[in-house]
Amino acid sequence: MPNATAFPPLWEGFSVVSIDSETEALQIELRPDPRRVPRCGGCQQPCPAVHEYCTRRIRDLPILGRPVRLRVHLRRLACSGCGRRAEWVSW
Repeated sequence: MPNATAFPPLWEGFSVVSIDSETEALQIELRPDPRRVPRCGGCQQPCPAVHEYCTRRIRDLPILGRPVRLRVHLRRLACSGCGRRAEWVSW
């Protein structure tokens, strides 16, 4: 797929970095939008203090009959109230 950024915004707060359609499943890589301040996964308060990044692999709903596998880069935050938590994701 020539332009991965033209993909519809199905995953709020994340941008599609790449799409690999060579395998049976669509492999879609997502990165958080750097313009958005992340929110703590515990208290959901804005928390700009990023402790580290981690990658999760998630099965999503099929698109056009093909299985979808997401590779999502998440930020782990250093929340002043909750400690270290993964960022809150609306979906």
